[in-house]
Amino acid sequence: MDIILSHKVIKFLIQSIIVVMIIASVVSLIYALIEASQHSFDFSPKGVKNFFNIFLQYKEVFAGTFLVLAAYFAINQLVVSKESHRQTQKAMHKSTWFPTLKEAIDDIKKDNLYIYKNILLNSNKIYDYVADRNYEFNSRKDLEGFFTEFLNAAIPLYEIYDVNYSDYEGVYPNERYSHSRNRIMIVIATIASPSKTYNNFLNDYNELYENVILNGNFKRKVDEQLFNLKQNEALNRKP
Repeated sequence: MDIILSHKVIKFLIQSIIVVMIIASVVSLIYALIEASQHSFDFSPKGVKNFFNIFLQYKEVFAGTFLVLAAYFAINQLVVSKESHRQTQKAMHKSTWFPTLKEAIDDIKKDNLYIYKNILLNSNKIYDYVADRNYEFNSRKDLEGFFTEFLNAAIPLYEIYDVNYSDYEGVYPNERYSHSRNRIMIVIATIASPSKTYNNFLNDYNELYENVILNGNFKRKVDEQLFNLKQNEALNRKP
């Protein structure tokens, strides 16, 4: 991603230089033609030589324009080639990435159908996000970006469509508790991983998730004793 960005900057600079050089070449050509028109053209070898010598006065401008144009097309071809290679590698990696994700959300499906449907629906966008970051979360900023893009709006719905939400009748033991947090952690562990230098990943994940839960606009009742009661009743109902 950084390589493509640096090439875009270089490409812009060269485009700017090209505009200047083309203007300089056009002006030089006009001056050369005006000067040539002031002399009668002689078809003798000497006359032809003198005619071309008028244009040779501006050879540095013309040569510079040619070199800049050549550099522009070479860099443009390099960018196209690298982007084509990146897209090919991206498509190849997705052929193994998606089945792994599908397997993970298949396991979640019975307990939270909404997570399954929503992650599946957004799988292409999720893949593009993590692929552009080399399938790693390198910092809290990357993780915050992922939350903003895919989780903040969805988490309240992940909660109310979770099987435990209905089993416990919307009762929570505390304001930070979440039914869906561990399920989404399984998804995230499947799609990407924290970089070796990102040591605070788990704490940041829990903090960001809790912030959404604390500020989430969904119906719930916080009562630890009642939660324990509902949890036991749900467990007793299971075969």
